[in-house]
This record gives sequence, C-alpha cells and structure tokens, in this order.
Amino acid sequence: MLPALSRCMPRLSAGLVLALLLLVPCAQARPVDEPMDASVLVHPGQGYTFSDLRLDSADGERHYQVWIARPASPAPATGYPVLYLLDGNAALGGLNAELLDDLARRPHPPVLVAVGYAGGKRIDGPGRAYDYTPTAPTSDRFRQLATGGADGFLAWLLERLEPTVAQQVPLDRSQRALWGHSLGGLFVLHALLTRPDAFVRGYAVSPSLWWSPAALPPDDQALAQRLQGHPAELVLLQGGNERELPAHFQSQVPADATQRLADRLGQVPGIAVHFETLPDLGHGPMLPASLRWVVGHVGR
Repeated sequence: MLPALSRCMPRLSAGLVLALLLLVPCAQARPVDEPMDASVLVHPGQGYTFSDLRLDSADGERHYQVWIARPASPAPATGYPVLYLLDGNAALGGLNAELLDDLARRPHPPVLVAVGYAGGKRIDGPGRAYDYTPTAPTSDRFRQLATGGADGFLAWLLERLEPTVAQQVPLDRSQRALWGHSLGGLFVLHALLTRPDAFVRGYAVSPSLWWSPAALPPDDQALAQRLQGHPAELVLLQGGNERELPAHFQSQVPADATQRLADRLGQVPGIAVHFETLPDLGHGPMLPASLRWVVGHVGR
C-alpha cells in the first residue's frame, strides 16, 4: 500500500493502485474497475464509422482491443493520415458525435486508432505500466510491477497493428501521429524522440516525467542527429492544476518539469515544440480535455 493514498484507496494491489494514480489525483479518484464509456460507439454521429479488432502482444501476455474510426469522406490517393490514441478504452470516453462530426468536416480528417485493452475496463493498469514505460522506475514503490516494455510495444504498433489496420483502411504512413496521457504521454515522448522517422507529430499530455530520468534521451546532440531528415513536431500539454498531484509524485520532479522539457527540446534542431497549459484542469481531467484540444487542431 502506498501510505500517501491509504486514506482514499484501501486494499488495492500495487498494479491497480498504479492504474489509478496515473489517471487522477486522490481527491478525484474513480473506481478502479470502472467500465469504459462506449457511448461513442453506439452514437458515433455521421462523420465517422467504427470497426474493431483484437490482437495479442508479441509475448502473448497482453490482449488488445483496438477501435478504428474511419472518416466518411473518401480516402486521399495517398491514404488517410492516422492518429493513434493510447489508453484507447479511456480515449473513447473522451470522444463524442459532435467532436467526430467536426473533425470529419476538416480538409484532411485522420483515421483514429484507439489502442486499448480487452476486458472492458476504462484503464488497464498492469498493461499500460509495461507497454508505456521505456525503463524501470526510479521509485522502489513500483519495482514489483512488470515495466520497461515500450520498445517492444512500439515495434508491435508499427509492425503488427498498423499492417492489420491498413487491411481495413488505406493509411498514409508518412502522416502518423500519436497521442497519450500520463504514462501514455511518457511513451509518446519516447517514441517521438527515439523513432522520429515513425511519427510526424506527437501529443504528449501530462507526461509522467517522474518515472525515471533515464526515460528521456540525455544527449541533445545525438537527438539532433536522429532528427536529421526526419523533422518532427511535439505538442506538450499540461493542466493548470497539475500541481495537485499527490506529494509523492511532485517530489520526483519539479512542478514545471514539462515546461522545462519543452524549453530544452525547443533548442534541438529538427523538432518543433509547442507547449500549452489548459487552465483549471488537474491530471485526470486532462485526458478528455486534451482530446477535445487535439480534435480542434488536427486535420486542417
């Protein structure tokens, strides 16, 4: 049990505690086994149609539920741009018919690929703790969890998932973008900075920079070399009330760590960095709010 949270989350396993911690501050905690909100699948509006598929991880340990939202407009000759949404079960709950119809009216609406986990829960704590983390955690509190699978998950996304999606929907693989929140935001950073050839844009929302200093490339010169010929765009979003995270997390990194990262990466040739704070929002509410923000900016 994590002492700082014992008053609001009794008798939770470490994996389930992590799932909740990485989603919302204690005061805003939801039930750990909360089912996903699938309303958008029932009422998607007129601009997008949904299909789905199930795939397993390369080692067979994790089971993915993936939803594919295709624009109603005909595909461009080169295929649709594609935006991957991590924590797909939760991401669907942040979408609605109005947002999708608005997105579908843009000149270049993307295919949305919500990459979630089977089982119907809003959040899969153990799955994301492994898939979205590039290293072991700094804190001993999370060492009992299986972590550090980000490179394998990235390879699975590009080499297994995308070809399967492309059998259903024509994709422009030169126009891939990636969105993720919390640990998902950390994964977006890792993917964009280690494989800039794979993504033209990453949306890293409230990234879990406290996870480990080793999770980000330490050498800006080496990063600049990787970016040569593969320019990328990074959008960093943070809530104005993110300082309300439990003290354990705030002790790991300064409150302005995301802003500092944006300033640092903004000096690296080959990557365009945009940092924005969404006012009056804490960590958990940033998930749906950031999706609304992204839908307002893509496809133009």
